[in-house]
Amino acid sequence: MAQFQYKARDAEGNIKQGTTEARDKNSVITQLRDRQLLPLEITEAHKGLTIFASLKDLMGIPMKEKVIFTRQLAAIVNAGIPLLQALQLVEEQTSHQKLREIISKVLADIEGGKTFSEALALHPEVFSNLFVNIVKAGEVSGTLDTSLTRLADQMERDNEIRGKIKGAMILPGLVMVAMVGVIILMSVVVIPELSDLFAEAGENLPIPTQIMLWLSDFLINLWWLAIMIAGGSIFAFFKFIKTPTGKNMMDVVTLKLPVFGNMSKLVIYTRMTRVMAMLMSSGVPLLKSLEIVADLVGNHIYTDSIKGIAKQVEKGVPLATGFKESGLFPEMIPSMVGIGEQTGAVDDMLFKLGQFYDTEVENITKNLTTLLEPLLMAVMGAGVGFIVMAILMPIYNLVNVIE
Repeated sequence: MAQFQYKARDAEGNIKQGTTEARDKNSVITQLRDRQLLPLEITEAHKGLTIFASLKDLMGIPMKEKVIFTRQLAAIVNAGIPLLQALQLVEEQTSHQKLREIISKVLADIEGGKTFSEALALHPEVFSNLFVNIVKAGEVSGTLDTSLTRLADQMERDNEIRGKIKGAMILPGLVMVAMVGVIILMSVVVIPELSDLFAEAGENLPIPTQIMLWLSDFLINLWWLAIMIAGGSIFAFFKFIKTPTGKNMMDVVTLKLPVFGNMSKLVIYTRMTRVMAMLMSSGVPLLKSLEIVADLVGNHIYTDSIKGIAKQVEKGVPLATGFKESGLFPEMIPSMVGIGEQTGAVDDMLFKLGQFYDTEVENITKNLTTLLEPLLMAVMGAGVGFIVMAILMPIYNLVNVIE
């Protein structure tokens, strides 16, 4: 199968452009005619034409592009335009090449007899299990436009939270980089200038000074090995955390970190309650909602817990009891879910919980710098203290010997 770019004219005389996948040009012509389009120009798309296009493919589709696609489709469907025509309109307006190709494939699958949700499910790298199930619920209930709008809201909020957390991580990252940079600079520039002075102290050098002298010698004479070790360690670390064992270990460590552990839990509570509220209000059954949410929380400890709650609910145990007995969720969640079960408004209570934890996440991300100040001060103090001890202690000892 190859990629082809086409230009065609529709029944109203409008020019349509796009990309599709087919065996040859004749297959493209057949596809276009099936869609009541008159082919004007068909050329094979060579993926190797630009480096930037290849890099975009490797990077995947940004969340922003998915949100725009979902919102546009919701608005067009809400205007009463049939789904196929709506998808064609969105395809024409989409600037991201890879997403446009996916939309084209979804169109072809729908024309081949698949439902919209079935066509989306064929592209799990772009459309998540949540996306597919919300669309499926919208198709069944006849509220596809509402379902798509809710999806866009949820995706936008997730992306916003992710962006705030990344922004809050900039300061700690800069502090750590600065500390490493200072230590390397001192080892390569300052320590060699003082090495003769330190040699006069003989073997009675303090341990911090011995460490700095060894580090200086290593970085100056074996700099290439230092780069290899640093690069190899970073590569091995990121490779390890992608393995099941590494991911599970990071999940445990993340929840126990000062400040970040609490923030990670709040993000999990927010995502779980908001998504469950959206799924249930869209008509997705409770057990299916729990199954989807379990895969979305992003931490295996909570994933296993939610799956355990689902098994309890399947046996007839109330949802609130399941949350309470798990021991991982704050008392507020089972309490409000319990009220929702009694009043028949679980989705409404979950939505209110989502709003509450959403506000908590926003507050903690706003104040993250303040919360991290003691930790950053401790790290900086330890680094500066180590360097001062390494340089000044031998000099102080020499002065005492001379006196």
